[in-house]
Amino acid sequence: MTSDFIEEVATTISIDWPARINDALCSGVPLDFAVEQDLDADARLEWASSNADSVPSLEARVLREALLGFPGTPDPRGLELSGVRIVGTLDLDFASLSFPIRFNGVRIEGSLWLESFQGTEFHIYNSVVKTDVLLVHAELSKRLIIHNCRVEGAVLASGLSCGELDLTSTHILGRVQEATSDSQAFGGEASGTPVAENSQIERRALDARMLEVRGIADMGNMDVTGAIDLVGGRIGGYLELANTRVQVPCDSTPDTPCEKHAIVMDTLSVGGVLYMGGLKTTCSIRIRGARVGGQLRMEGAACSAAWAKSGCQIDLNGIEVGNDAILTNIEAGGLYLHDAKMKDLSLVGASINKIGNDCVGATGSSFSRVNLDGGTFLGVVNLEGARIDGTLNVQTEQSSHKPPKATKIAALVLSRAHIERGVSMSGAIIDPGGILADRATILGTFSISGGSSLALLRPAGTRFRALDASFLAEGASFQHLRIDGDTNLQGNIVLNGAEASRIELGGTAPSVPVQETQPCTRPDSRRPRKTPRVPKMPSFQAREAVIQHLEIRGETSWRGDLDLGGSTITHLNLANNESTSAEAVRMPTVRNTTSVTFSNVSGPPFHTWTAARDWLGQDAADRVPGSERKMDRVVFQSQPWLEVAKAFEADGRESEGRRLRFESTDRRLAGGSDWFSRTIWRRVTKWTIGHGYYSVAAIGWLAMLWLLSAILVGLNTEAFTPTDRSTALSAVVVSGAEEVPANSSEGKAGAGSASEQLITTAASDPAPPAYPSLIAPLYAMDVVLSPLDAGQSTAWQASTTPWLLVLLTMIKLLSWGLLGLFVTGISGLMSRK
Repeated sequence: MTSDFIEEVATTISIDWPARINDALCSGVPLDFAVEQDLDADARLEWASSNADSVPSLEARVLREALLGFPGTPDPRGLELSGVRIVGTLDLDFASLSFPIRFNGVRIEGSLWLESFQGTEFHIYNSVVKTDVLLVHAELSKRLIIHNCRVEGAVLASGLSCGELDLTSTHILGRVQEATSDSQAFGGEASGTPVAENSQIERRALDARMLEVRGIADMGNMDVTGAIDLVGGRIGGYLELANTRVQVPCDSTPDTPCEKHAIVMDTLSVGGVLYMGGLKTTCSIRIRGARVGGQLRMEGAACSAAWAKSGCQIDLNGIEVGNDAILTNIEAGGLYLHDAKMKDLSLVGASINKIGNDCVGATGSSFSRVNLDGGTFLGVVNLEGARIDGTLNVQTEQSSHKPPKATKIAALVLSRAHIERGVSMSGAIIDPGGILADRATILGTFSISGGSSLALLRPAGTRFRALDASFLAEGASFQHLRIDGDTNLQGNIVLNGAEASRIELGGTAPSVPVQETQPCTRPDSRRPRKTPRVPKMPSFQAREAVIQHLEIRGETSWRGDLDLGGSTITHLNLANNESTSAEAVRMPTVRNTTSVTFSNVSGPPFHTWTAARDWLGQDAADRVPGSERKMDRVVFQSQPWLEVAKAFEADGRESEGRRLRFESTDRRLAGGSDWFSRTIWRRVTKWTIGHGYYSVAAIGWLAMLWLLSAILVGLNTEAFTPTDRSTALSAVVVSGAEEVPANSSEGKAGAGSASEQLITTAASDPAPPAYPSLIAPLYAMDVVLSPLDAGQSTAWQASTTPWLLVLLTMIKLLSWGLLGLFVTGISGLMSRK
C-alpha cells in the first residue's frame, strides 16, 4: 500500500475506528497512519505538530469507548497508535486497563486525563498534547513513558505510582489554559489558574509531588517552561535531570535575592544516583531534606538569571547523600548545605557569584572530604561547625587541557569546625577577607603555601570582628599548622588561647622578595621627596596559647612581632634553611610579649648569648628593610629574655643564661621612666655587681679600695696618732729625733707641760710594748671591711692631715655601699627584683 493511497484513505474515507482498534488489540499489530513509515523520532514529532489536516482524526470519545469496552482477550503488546489526530480530551480517569497503550507520532488536540488510572504501561512517543497531561494518583505496574513529546500545557502527576518513568527530551511549555468545569474538578491546576499553595513556586509545568517510582526516573534533556515540583517523591533507582533546561521568571535583582524556585524536590528520596549534570535553570533550585542513596552529581549545572551575581541559589540544606556530591564547575548565586551529610563534596572549578554574606553555607554539615580547587567564590565560604573526616583542599586546579586556575574565596570561615586530616591550601586567594577558624579543631596538617594570599578579615554581619588579622583562630586546636613564607599576609596571625602540637611559620623562600625602600630626592628640587611609607609587617599573636613546638624560619616575606603573652611554648625553634648566622635570621621578635614560658629553645639565634641578645633586642623597625630606626623609648618586656635565659640554664649553659639576665635587667632599667633609676642606679648596679648577676665584681671594687687605702696609709704614717692619750705620757725617746729637755730654753718655747712637749707618733721608735703598731694593710682592711675590725682604726687616727681623713671616710662609705650591694646581689634579692 503506497503512502499516497494511505493519505487518500485518511482524508476521504471514513475509518471504522472501533473495529480497527479491536483488531489491533487482538493481533497486537500497530495502527500506523503516518505518511512515511520510516520517519525518525524528531521527524515524527515535527510531522505530528505541523500536519494536522493530513492526519486521520480519531474522536477521543470513540477511543475511550473502544478501550474500555473491548470484549476479548488483548494481545500482550496492547494498542499502538501512530500518525493519528485525537480530537478532544482523552478521558481515562479512574479507568483500569490490563494492556499497554502506546502513542507514537500522535497529536492530541485536547488534554490527556489519566487521574487514578490503573494499567500496566502507557507510552507516548514523538507526540503533541495541546493542553495538559493529568496523571494524578495514576498507577502503572510497569512504565510510564512520555518521550520526545511536546506538551503545551502542564504535566500534573502528583501521587503518580509506576515502575519506571521516562520523560526524556520532552518539551513542557506549561501554558495556562482557560479554566473549565472539568479541569477545575481535578485540582485547579490541570488547566486554568494554579492553586497558590507555595508562593515561591511559579506555575508548575511538571507537578509530581509524592511521586513514587519503583525503578529509575529519567527526566533528562527536557525543556520545561515553568517549575518542576518533586516534593516528597520516592525513586527506587536513579533520578536523572541531566541537560534539562527549566525557565522560570526570576524576581532577583542585584540588591535582592531570588524568592522563586525553578526546581523543588524537598524530602525527595532517591535510592540510586541523583544526576543533574548540565542542568540549566533561570531560577533557584531547592532540594531540602532529600535522601540520596548514591551520588549527587551536578557537573556543569547552572542556576542563574539575568543578574548573574544575585541570589539564584542551590539549596541543599539538610540533604543526606550516601556517596559523593560532585558539584564541579557549577554556576550559581549561592550554594547552601547547612546540616547536610555526604561523603566527598567536590566544588572543583565552581563559580558561586553571590557577593556579601555566605555564598557557600555548610554550617553543621558532615563530609568525608571537601574540595574547592579552582573555584571562584565571591562571598564567604562558611563551614562553621562542620565536620570533615578527611581533608579540606583549597588548591590551584591543575588540568592537562587548560591553564592552572587558582582558588578565589572572599573569606573562609571554619569556626568550631572539626577537620580530621587537615587543610591543604596552595595558591589560594582569600580576598577581601581572610580565614576565621576560632574554636576549630583541626587534626593533621593545616598548610598554607604555594604563594597563597590572605587579606584582612572584614566585619560582616555579627560574625566578624574588626581585627587586624588575616588568620584568626582564637581558641582553636591544631595538630600541625604550617604557613609558608611565600604566603602574602595583609594582616596578622591571631591564635589567642589556641592549642597546637606544632606550628611552623615561614620555611619557603618568598616568591616575591621584599623590596628595599630607599629615600629618594629630585635633583631639580630643593625639597626632598618623602620616603615611601613602609608597610606594616604581619605579626603572630598567640596569647594564653599552649604550643608544643613553635618553629619560625627566616625565609619569609613577612616579619612582624611575636605576641606570646601568657603562652606556654615547650620548644621554640628559630631555624633557617639557607644560613646559620644570627644576622641572617631576621625573625619576628617578642618585644610585645609580657609573659611566656619556654622549656627549650633552638636555632641560630640561640647558638650564643650574643645571637640571642641580637634577636631579642632588635626593634620592629630593624625588621623592615629600608626603614629608619626610631629612637623613641618603648616599654621593654624582660620576661621573654628571662625565659630564654632559663632555657639556656636548663641546657647546661649557665654562664650564657646569666649574661642574658644581665642584659635584660640593663635594658629594663635603661628604658625606665624614672630618671634616677635610668641614669644613676642603672650605672651603679651595672658596674659594681652586674645588676646582681655578677656580684663578684663588688669584691674587685673592694679590693681596689683596700689597695688604695693601704697606699694612702703607708705613705702618710706620720699623720696617724694613737687614739689612747695615755700613750703620749709614757713616751720615750723618739727614734730618729732629738730629745729636748723640758727645763731648757727651747723647751720653754713650747707651750704646756711635758706631756704636751713629748708626743708619740706612728713613727716613734720604740713604741710602747703594750700598744699595737700601725700596719697599713690592716688599717686599710678596717677602712674597707669595717665588720672585720682588725683594731687598727681603733688604735690609730689620722689627726694631722684633714684631706687624708676625708679620703679615708669616703672610701669607707663606698666600701659600705659595695658591701651592701654585694650582699643583696649574692643573696639573689637584686636579680629576683
